[in-house]
Amino acid sequence: MNDQPVSHERSNSRAHFHARLTRYRNLLFERWWMLVLGAVVGLAIEGALVWYAPPSFSSLGRHDREHQTGHPASFAFTEELSNFLGTQAALMQSGG
Repeated sequence: MNDQPVSHERSNSRAHFHARLTRYRNLLFERWWMLVLGAVVGLAIEGALVWYAPPSFSSLGRHDREHQTGHPASFAFTEELSNFLGTQAALMQSGG
């Protein structure tokens, strides 16, 4: 059935592939520390870029603390309906 002779060209290409693969594997085992060092340096550079980058978002908030008393239950934010509309109007008219 399959009595065709194996081509020497094909077996040579396989041997060449395996030799090359073995060479790269041995190189990786000998120089693994270079990959780790490169990854650490890359992460350090990226961390420095993120740390010193200007902020991409900033927010300013105001909180009305006029109605709070010393009672622990009053620390929850409560707002009267009359103040609610004024607060919404002030927020819509603010520039930020």
